[in-house]
Amino acid sequence: GTDEEEFFEVKQKDNKINIAVYRLKQKKERGKKIYDRSFDQKETRFINLSGFGGNDVFFIEENSTSKIKLKINGGKGKDTYDLRGEIKTLVYDSIAEANEVTNKSKAKINFN
Repeated sequence: GTDEEEFFEVKQKDNKINIAVYRLKQKKERGKKIYDRSFDQKETRFINLSGFGGNDVFFIEENSTSKIKLKINGGKGKDTYDLRGEIKTLVYDSIAEANEVTNKSKAKINFN
């Protein structure tokens, strides 16, 4: 991520996990794609996603499953977490920034 507002999308693609990052437009709509990569669970054990700054959205698609674990650091800004899939996820962010968790499924949320 960057200090801009972004949408992080995690979804299953065949037997891999796909991470796509988009710029956020007004009203939390996805804009231009700035990152797109698929990870194979035979080669990858952990993926770290960092929001840095801005009001970011982290989204895990509902039917996504993987042995790959995610660690999300929201960074500065009011972030939204919509974590629906069956992927073990650790979330770290600040409690002082009024972050929103709409779904957490298998995620452990740590707001300090």
